Amino acid sequence: MPDQLPHVVAVWIASADGRSTLDGRSSGLSNAADRAVFRGLRAEADALLVGSRTLAIERYRRPVRDPRLRERRVALGLAEEPTVLVVSRELSLPTDIPLLQDPASRVRILTWSDAAPPAVPAQVEVTRLPADARCLRAALKAARSAGIRSIVCEGGPTLLGLLIAEDLLDELVVTIAPMFVGAGEQPVATGGVAHPPRRYRLTALDRDEDHVFARYVRARDL
Repeated sequence: MPDQLPHVVAVWIASADGRSTLDGRSSGLSNAADRAVFRGLRAEADALLVGSRTLAIERYRRPVRDPRLRERRVALGLAEEPTVLVVSRELSLPTDIPLLQDPASRVRILTWSDAAPPAVPAQVEVTRLPADARCLRAALKAARSAGIRSIVCEGGPTLLGLLIAEDLLDELVVTIAPMFVGAGEQPVATGGVAHPPRRYRLTALDRDEDHVFARYVRARDL
């Protein structure tokens, strides 16, 4: 029987030369329409998946603060806010960020470490993953066992590369920003090797001024 895994959507923005940041952060590439797409995806997912380094760089806060989006989630049968799933191999987290300092935040840490979780005001649960299964598939199986059916992966590059390598992405939502930023910025994905190549089918294409938006689904039969 196939693994029972959540439906995973990866969302990212990239410059025309394939970089995911400007001055070290993704917000430098974004525009209002991209932020609206981002918020819309967050409004419909059970959980957000993020690496600990991206958590620190982007200074994460509670993911859904708009009362209208919280109401929309409740109308869809979801919790008011998605759980933030943090993949951290060594359980090393930026404890000073707003997300972890907010008592209303719900965070689940997926880790292979035996270290104690950080003492923070946020509501933190830790899922210990088996040491002999150091892969993201094990992390996603643990999330599904906790009742999480849909996930939006927000990066960073290492996490996205591993998801691609393990063939765990069901959909891709991509924004292309109209600029070249150079090799000094972060790439979209690193570290993963997709063999054979993963194929996706384009299902939507749109634009806002010079930003281009595309949505793809996994073409598993190609």
